[in-house]
Amino acid sequence: MRQIKTLIITLIAALATFSGTAVTRYSNSLNNFGTIEQSQFSNIIKDKLVIRNTDNDVILFDTTKIKTTDYKYAIKFSKLNKEAGTWGMAFDIEPNGNYWSVEIADAEHSPHNEITDNKFLNVSLCQTANGTKKVIANKQISKKVNMDNGSNTLNVQASEHGVIIGLGRKEVETIFQHDYNRTCSDCRVGILAGRHTTLEIARTLLTYLQAKTVSITTKWDKNALDRHFASSTDPLEGYWQYLDRDLEDKWLKLGGRYKIAIVSNEHDGYDIIYVDGAQVKPHQWHEGMLKGTMSKTIFNDNYDATWIDATHEPINEDVQATTENGVILTLRFPIYKSSVRFSKTINPGNTITTSGHE
Repeated sequence: MRQIKTLIITLIAALATFSGTAVTRYSNSLNNFGTIEQSQFSNIIKDKLVIRNTDNDVILFDTTKIKTTDYKYAIKFSKLNKEAGTWGMAFDIEPNGNYWSVEIADAEHSPHNEITDNKFLNVSLCQTANGTKKVIANKQISKKVNMDNGSNTLNVQASEHGVIIGLGRKEVETIFQHDYNRTCSDCRVGILAGRHTTLEIARTLLTYLQAKTVSITTKWDKNALDRHFASSTDPLEGYWQYLDRDLEDKWLKLGGRYKIAIVSNEHDGYDIIYVDGAQVKPHQWHEGMLKGTMSKTIFNDNYDATWIDATHEPINEDVQATTENGVILTLRFPIYKSSVRFSKTINPGNTITTSGHE
């Protein structure tokens, strides 16, 4: 298994206050490459960030963690040394060390026609899992790119449906488009430097939409909920689990046998907290996220409600919640001619073993 040295970088930035907010990280000499951590492998020389890898098989010089599947990351850089080596970018870098990469072979050492001396860059889209690298696609680029220490811009545009890779000297042109179901929504992107490689970084640019999950992240987790419920005297507070549903499938599809928690909030109402059970986009749902809200009305055991669907979009038009005998909670969606019921969990430590989605 190859040794991989990963440099983790922490960026401090204000969180977006609403979903869909664009976030941009721009790094160059003007901000002293402030979004890229300086380390034993790097320093700034003549307004350029220089990364040297002498002994490691691969250095993944990371930028930032991205909590969304959609982003665009670009690097303008060049390889300074003459020794054979590879360089490029890594993306979807997971905590377990697995990652995807776009790797460029040194033009100086790429095969070329000895008569016409037509050099080219050998570019590969790769997936590394458990220390084993697999080449997904490969292309030889000879036009509109710089050879012999000239700088090029490499970028990746990622979405939940796949990635588009671009490369170019002045204008970036698509070289790969790989469609697959991306589930990495809590990963890193960064610069890749192979063994015996010295890179000169002119700038990096990372742009992404703030994940919708940021706006529905709460302070609650299972331990905090357990502690709160242990001293609560509110009969509505506690854990509830999916009981049954009456859905008009053409309007509203069932997405989960959810386990939820209901806890009072500062607005004299209640928050519905997700605990378990998502199936549609399960990787985007984590314990403690807000699944909805309930506001009191003039009628006992009746509430105006909001429900957050599997795609993190709120359903709040005429949504109603009612409780029966303190043990049955019904969420009604009259516009969609549908309803879902939950039952109170007697033992707060119970877990739900079935899973579903909405």
